[in-house]
Amino acid sequence: VGLRKDGTVVAVGDAKLEACVAQWTSVKQIVYYNWGVLAVRYDGTVLSTKNGADFASWTNIAKVYCCDEEVIGLKNNGDVVAHGCLDVSSWYDICDIDFGPFGGAAFAVGLRKDGMIMLAADMSRGEHIADALDSLWEQAQKMRNLVSISACHGRFLGVTKDGEVKSASLPRWCNYEQIHN
Repeated sequence: VGLRKDGTVVAVGDAKLEACVAQWTSVKQIVYYNWGVLAVRYDGTVLSTKNGADFASWTNIAKVYCCDEEVIGLKNNGDVVAHGCLDVSSWYDICDIDFGPFGGAAFAVGLRKDGMIMLAADMSRGEHIADALDSLWEQAQKMRNLVSISACHGRFLGVTKDGEVKSASLPRWCNYEQIHN
Protein backbone atom coordinates (compact mmCIF):
# COMPACT_ATOMS: atom_id res chain seq x y z
CA VAL A 1 0.00 0.00 0.00
CA GLY A 2 1.38 3.40 -0.93
CA LEU A 3 0.39 7.05 -0.71
CA ARG A 4 0.88 9.14 -3.84
CA LYS A 5 1.85 12.82 -3.78
CA ASP A 6 -1.62 13.75 -5.08
CA GLY A 7 -3.34 12.17 -2.03
CA THR A 8 -4.51 9.01 -3.76
CA VAL A 9 -3.63 5.52 -2.53
CA VAL A 10 -2.37 2.52 -4.46
CA ALA A 11 -2.18 -1.15 -3.42
CA VAL A 12 -0.77 -4.24 -5.13
CA GLY A 13 -1.13 -7.97 -4.58
CA ASP A 14 -4.74 -8.07 -3.35
CA ALA A 15 -7.54 -7.28 -5.82
CA LYS A 16 -10.11 -6.40 -3.11
CA LEU A 17 -7.68 -4.08 -1.34
CA GLU A 18 -6.63 -2.50 -4.65
CA ALA A 19 -10.27 -1.78 -5.56
CA CYS A 20 -11.07 -0.36 -2.12
CA VAL A 21 -8.18 2.07 -1.80
CA ALA A 22 -8.32 3.12 -5.47
CA GLN A 23 -11.38 5.23 -4.56
CA TRP A 24 -9.62 7.14 -1.78
CA THR A 25 -8.62 10.77 -2.41
CA SER A 26 -7.26 13.67 -0.37
CA VAL A 27 -5.32 11.29 1.90
CA LYS A 28 -2.44 12.59 4.04
CA GLN A 29 -1.54 9.44 6.04
CA ILE A 30 -1.94 5.70 5.60
CA VAL A 31 -1.29 2.99 8.15
CA TYR A 32 -1.18 -0.68 7.17
CA TYR A 33 -1.27 -3.31 9.90
CA ASN A 34 -2.58 -6.78 10.69
CA TRP A 35 -6.26 -6.28 9.97
CA GLY A 36 -6.46 -3.62 7.32
CA VAL A 37 -5.52 -0.17 6.12
CA LEU A 38 -6.50 3.14 7.66
CA ALA A 39 -6.24 6.49 5.95
CA VAL A 40 -6.50 10.00 7.36
CA ARG A 41 -7.82 12.54 4.90
CA TYR A 42 -6.94 16.23 4.82
CA ASP A 43 -10.45 17.03 6.09
CA GLY A 44 -9.71 15.03 9.29
CA THR A 45 -11.91 12.02 8.50
CA VAL A 46 -10.70 8.41 8.66
CA LEU A 47 -11.20 5.68 6.07
CA SER A 48 -10.82 1.94 6.72
CA THR A 49 -10.66 -1.19 4.58
CA LYS A 50 -11.92 -3.38 7.43
CA ASN A 51 -15.60 -4.25 7.34
CA GLY A 52 -17.28 -3.39 10.64
CA ALA A 53 -14.60 -0.94 11.77
CA ASP A 54 -16.61 2.25 12.09
CA PHE A 55 -14.61 5.46 12.12
CA ALA A 56 -17.44 7.65 10.76
CA SER A 57 -17.72 9.58 14.04
CA TRP A 58 -14.01 10.43 14.05
CA THR A 59 -13.50 14.03 12.93
CA ASN A 60 -10.66 16.54 13.00
CA ILE A 61 -8.08 13.72 13.10
CA ALA A 62 -4.47 14.81 12.54
CA LYS A 63 -2.88 11.34 12.68
CA VAL A 64 -3.67 7.73 13.61
CA TYR A 65 -1.52 5.29 15.56
CA CYS A 66 -2.04 1.51 15.53
CA CYS A 67 -0.86 -1.69 17.21
CA ASP A 68 -2.59 -4.99 16.52
CA GLU A 69 -6.30 -4.13 16.69
CA GLU A 70 -5.84 -1.00 18.80
CA VAL A 71 -6.19 2.36 17.07
CA ILE A 72 -5.81 5.82 18.57
CA GLY A 73 -6.70 8.92 16.63
CA LEU A 74 -4.96 12.17 17.55
CA LYS A 75 -7.21 15.16 16.91
CA ASN A 76 -5.94 18.53 15.75
CA ASN A 77 -6.69 20.02 19.20
CA GLY A 78 -4.71 17.36 21.14
CA ASP A 79 -7.72 15.26 22.17
CA VAL A 80 -7.75 11.55 21.33
CA VAL A 81 -10.26 8.89 20.34
CA ALA A 82 -9.75 5.14 20.45
CA HIS A 83 -10.98 1.95 18.79
CA GLY A 84 -10.19 -1.22 20.75
CA CYS A 85 -9.64 -1.99 24.44
CA LEU A 86 -7.51 0.99 25.48
CA ASP A 87 -9.07 3.62 27.72
CA VAL A 88 -7.64 6.99 26.73
CA SER A 89 -10.60 9.03 27.99
CA SER A 90 -8.39 10.93 30.47
CA TRP A 91 -5.82 11.91 27.81
CA TYR A 92 -5.72 15.55 26.72
CA ASP A 93 -3.37 18.02 25.07
CA ILE A 94 -1.48 15.19 23.32
CA CYS A 95 1.17 15.91 20.69
CA ASP A 96 2.58 12.41 20.02
CA ILE A 97 1.68 8.75 20.63
CA ASP A 98 3.54 5.45 20.39
CA PHE A 99 2.55 1.83 20.93
CA GLY A 100 4.46 -1.15 22.22
CA PRO A 101 3.67 -4.80 22.94
CA PHE A 102 2.96 -5.43 26.60
CA GLY A 103 2.48 -8.98 27.84
CA GLY A 104 0.69 -10.18 24.74
CA ALA A 105 -1.39 -7.02 24.51
CA ALA A 106 -0.75 -3.43 23.47
CA PHE A 107 0.12 -0.42 25.56
CA ALA A 108 0.19 3.17 24.45
CA VAL A 109 2.23 6.13 25.58
CA GLY A 110 0.91 9.62 24.95
CA LEU A 111 3.12 12.69 25.11
CA ARG A 112 1.36 15.82 26.30
CA LYS A 113 2.34 19.25 25.01
CA ASP A 114 3.63 20.13 28.50
CA GLY A 115 6.19 17.28 28.28
CA MET A 116 4.33 14.85 30.58
CA ILE A 117 3.36 11.24 29.80
CA MET A 118 0.00 9.44 29.66
CA LEU A 119 -0.28 5.62 29.60
CA ALA A 120 -2.96 3.12 28.59
CA ALA A 121 -2.90 -0.68 28.33
CA ASP A 122 -5.26 -3.51 27.49
CA MET A 123 -6.34 -4.45 31.01
CA SER A 124 -8.31 -7.53 29.92
CA ARG A 125 -5.27 -9.72 30.60
CA GLY A 126 -5.71 -9.46 34.37
CA GLU A 127 -4.13 -8.01 37.48
CA HIS A 128 -0.54 -8.66 36.34
CA ILE A 129 -1.02 -6.06 33.59
CA ALA A 130 -2.53 -3.61 36.08
CA ASP A 131 0.37 -4.07 38.53
CA ALA A 132 2.98 -3.65 35.81
CA LEU A 133 1.22 -0.59 34.39
CA ASP A 134 1.13 0.96 37.88
CA SER A 135 4.91 0.56 38.06
CA LEU A 136 5.37 2.17 34.63
CA TRP A 137 3.02 4.99 35.65
CA GLU A 138 5.07 5.72 38.81
CA GLN A 139 8.22 5.98 36.69
CA ALA A 140 6.49 8.12 34.04
CA GLN A 141 5.33 10.65 36.62
CA LYS A 142 8.95 11.50 37.38
CA MET A 143 9.68 12.40 33.76
CA ARG A 144 9.44 16.07 32.80
CA ASN A 145 10.06 18.26 29.75
CA LEU A 146 9.88 15.43 27.21
CA VAL A 147 9.83 16.29 23.51
CA SER A 148 9.90 12.79 22.00
CA ILE A 149 8.81 9.27 23.02
CA SER A 150 9.27 5.69 21.84
CA ALA A 151 7.64 2.53 23.22
CA CYS A 152 8.63 -1.13 22.90
CA HIS A 153 8.20 -4.39 24.85
CA GLY A 154 6.90 -3.05 28.16
CA ARG A 155 9.20 -0.06 28.26
CA PHE A 156 9.41 3.39 26.80
CA LEU A 157 11.98 6.08 26.28
CA GLY A 158 11.59 9.81 26.37
CA VAL A 159 13.98 12.52 25.23
CA THR A 160 13.94 15.81 27.13
CA LYS A 161 14.31 19.20 25.49
CA ASP A 162 17.86 19.23 26.89
CA GLY A 163 18.67 16.01 24.98
CA GLU A 164 18.67 13.73 28.04
CA VAL A 165 17.20 10.25 27.55
CA LYS A 166 14.79 8.98 30.23
CA SER A 167 13.44 5.44 30.44
CA ALA A 168 10.75 3.46 32.18
CA SER A 169 10.35 -0.31 32.06
CA LEU A 170 8.61 -3.26 33.59
CA PRO A 171 9.86 -3.87 37.12
CA ARG A 172 12.35 -6.65 37.77
CA TRP A 173 9.79 -8.46 39.93
CA CYS A 174 7.50 -8.63 36.92
CA ASN A 175 7.50 -12.03 35.22
CA TYR A 176 7.04 -11.22 31.53
CA GLU A 177 5.98 -14.80 30.77
CA GLN A 178 3.30 -14.60 33.48
CA ILE A 179 1.93 -11.40 31.92
CA HIS A 180 2.20 -12.82 28.39
CA ASN A 181 0.18 -15.92 29.29
